[in-house]
Amino acid sequence: MEGFEVSPDLMDPWVRGVETRGFSKPAGSDYYVGFLEGFPVCTAVRVVSRGISGIYGVSTLPRFRRRGLGETITRFAALCGGSEGCLRSYLQSSRMGRSVYEKIGYREVEEYQLWVPERRSPDSRESR
Repeated sequence: MEGFEVSPDLMDPWVRGVETRGFSKPAGSDYYVGFLEGFPVCTAVRVVSRGISGIYGVSTLPRFRRRGLGETITRFAALCGGSEGCLRSYLQSSRMGRSVYEKIGYREVEEYQLWVPERRSPDSRESR
C-alpha cells in the first residue's frame, strides 16, 4: 500500500480473507516484485483472460520513483504474457502513471470512474 500511498487499513479486508481462507494463486495470474539492491521497490500483477494480459497493481515506492522501475516491471509483465501467447495487454492507469504507459506504447481506449464508499469515522452515528 506504500507504493499507492494509501492507508494500510485499506487492505485489511483482503488480509482477513487470506488469513481465514488461505491463499492460492488463480490460474492464469502472476505476481511480480522488483528489487533494487535486494530491497523490494515495485510491484505488478498480471491476469490472463481470453488470451489478453490484464496488468494491475503497478506501484513503486515513493522514494524510488522516476528511475524507470514502474516502466520496467510493466514491460516485463507484458512480455511474460507475450511469451505465453497473449497478443495484447491492457491496464488501468492513474494520472501519475499515464505518461509512463503512453511512453511504452499503451493508448487510451476508454475512460472509467472509480466510486468508493464514503468513510465514516467510528464515532459518527446515523440518526434513526
